Amino acid sequence: MNVEDQSSTIAFLEDPKTHGEPPCDIVKIETHISLVVLAGNRAFKLKRSVRLPYLDFSTANLRLSACLREVELNKRTAPALYRAVRRITREADGSLAFDGQGALVDAVVEMARFDERTLFDRMAARGQLTALLLTETARTLAHFHAGAAVDHSRKGSAIIGSVISINEQAFATTRLFANDAVACLGRFVVLSAAT
Repeated sequence: MNVEDQSSTIAFLEDPKTHGEPPCDIVKIETHISLVVLAGNRAFKLKRSVRLPYLDFSTANLRLSACLREVELNKRTAPALYRAVRRITREADGSLAFDGQGALVDAVVEMARFDERTLFDRMAARGQLTALLLTETARTLAHFHAGAAVDHSRKGSAIIGSVISINEQAFATTRLFANDAVACLGRFVVLSAAT
């Protein structure tokens, strides 16, 4: 469910003048929880003002916190990609600015723009996604996960139970599926997790 109006923030991000001289082409990529604006050699990721069973980006401060956490986590594996968190502020003249003196309106993650031809789905379409590249990627991920801290605050069954509950709430909220289909899926997941 959308909560706050972000139209002025989106207009600010989509305005080539926001990104300096010379004017650059703007590309917008939308998902259900984010909007990414590509501008020149930079990308700005805006979290949508939504409250869902599994996340809450309903206020500017919550979105700022989520941006800070995203950069903190992702700089571990992609420090050249994740540049900074930028605060979008409303200035005394009513205009929006990056990291200005005015009140917080929103926040974005600023990233370096990468060559989209290097995305795996695009490489696969061109026949360039090799077994060697996939093996190296899998090994890198396995090494990262092997060194990750383990959270012992909850048991595995409690974690799986909370994921099942969140999924059921999300399906019920979106109303994409009939209630009996959601209930059936929930029972199937519980049985699958138990085996």
